[in-house]
Amino acid sequence: MNKFGLCLVFVWLLCSFFSSICWANDGASSPVGFWPANGAKEVCVDVLPKLTFDAPPVVGEKGRILICRAKDDKVVDQIVLEDPPINEWDPGVPVGCTTKFNIIGKVPGATRARIVNYDPVLLDGNTVIIAPHNNRLQYNTEYYLLIEPGVLTGTIEGQPFEGITAKGEWGFKTKRRAPRGTTFQVNADGTADFCTVQGAIDAIPVMNKTPYTIEIAAGVYPEMLYIADRYHVTLRGEDRETTIIRYKNYDRLNSGSGEGTPTPISDFTRPRRGGRSVLLVQSANGLVLENLTIENTHGPKNQAETICLQGGPTDRYIAKYCNFLSYQDTIQANARAWFYQCLISGDVDFIWGTGTTVLFEECELRVQRSNCYIVQARTPQADNKGFVFLHCDITVGGDYSGITLARSGGKSHYYDNVAYIKCRMGDYITDLGWFRSPLPNPRVASATSGWKEYQSMDFEGNPIDLHYRFEEGSYQLTDEEYETYYKDRQTIFGDWNPQP
Repeated sequence: MNKFGLCLVFVWLLCSFFSSICWANDGASSPVGFWPANGAKEVCVDVLPKLTFDAPPVVGEKGRILICRAKDDKVVDQIVLEDPPINEWDPGVPVGCTTKFNIIGKVPGATRARIVNYDPVLLDGNTVIIAPHNNRLQYNTEYYLLIEPGVLTGTIEGQPFEGITAKGEWGFKTKRRAPRGTTFQVNADGTADFCTVQGAIDAIPVMNKTPYTIEIAAGVYPEMLYIADRYHVTLRGEDRETTIIRYKNYDRLNSGSGEGTPTPISDFTRPRRGGRSVLLVQSANGLVLENLTIENTHGPKNQAETICLQGGPTDRYIAKYCNFLSYQDTIQANARAWFYQCLISGDVDFIWGTGTTVLFEECELRVQRSNCYIVQARTPQADNKGFVFLHCDITVGGDYSGITLARSGGKSHYYDNVAYIKCRMGDYITDLGWFRSPLPNPRVASATSGWKEYQSMDFEGNPIDLHYRFEEGSYQLTDEEYETYYKDRQTIFGDWNPQP
């Protein structure tokens, strides 16, 4: 081949290279600090676009962010900064009245979806994360973003950011097709099947008969989740300390425990409360959470749950080797559940709910303030086990004292069924152990109902002086009662013996 032929080959290779990273939309180069890069291909349909500035930018009070379909310039999603969140849930307002509503879990076949106020523009240090509304993008489709001037103020590589105002400045093409099989991979960097955990959840067929596994790579996932009417699903993190699902949600933003709004959902639907948890679970028998952290970043100000488990009599949930981090109301369990070797961190009533039997086995309960209460049980029936702590450690996250094992919700139609079995604790737990105002139901506890303990000890294994515990409302189990009701998880659950 002569030199002219070699030059043609070289030019053809260069063109092929550049055509692989830029599609025909004016051929704009990829700006520094933009992810995904301009012209990127095989982008997740649940992508959270990011811009990285030289320093933390300022988010404006007005302006729009648009996502448009490239072939016809149709706006498929928009965020309007001046739109307010909605706090008047009763009787409620139409879904379409604000872009600060997000609908989680609205997919074909779903009978309900979680509707919440959310923050569509998140700051993480110098990086802005744009969170489109869920399920707005389709596979094998080209899109571009527009950001009006003033939405974000700052510099990128020393140049003032003046928005994205032209079609060719920031665009991408989504993956050609949805993943197949029953195991989905999630990675926030875009190298897996999905960028978000909810994206993978939504890919599981509603009312599935086959188990599914979602493998989540190490990283931070800033999202609220909803799992409903999916069965035997496992969410498995790469590492419990570095696989983090995190969001700032709280009662004043999304009040109540939360439930799904029936579908179909239109702009005129008046939504039910989406709830204050990061993860809301409804009717998801067989759900397993493993090797991950769920954190509510709201802080010690308001009810702010990490997880709310809703389920019927046959639903069974498992969490093992997980961290649940918040303050008030960290875990709400309204179904049978088993927590194994988990860390639960919080301050006021940070474990509570109406679950018939909820077992925490070999867990750490880390208290984050003085003069607070660990558990508030609202057990439906007198003979339900309620909340049981087996071989758990009660620790503190600071120089705290005046901590009690539980307090009553003061509800005559619920029972305060809580049992601490062979648990270790320090002198930050009060001598009385239980907070007796109001008095619990039943006032006279027994081996099968009310507040009870068995062989509570310090961290050296020495028995704790419990003579103050014998006041009204609490009970010390005998060896025989321990063997009969509480010696292991099989005995506690009766018809269920989950395994690590």
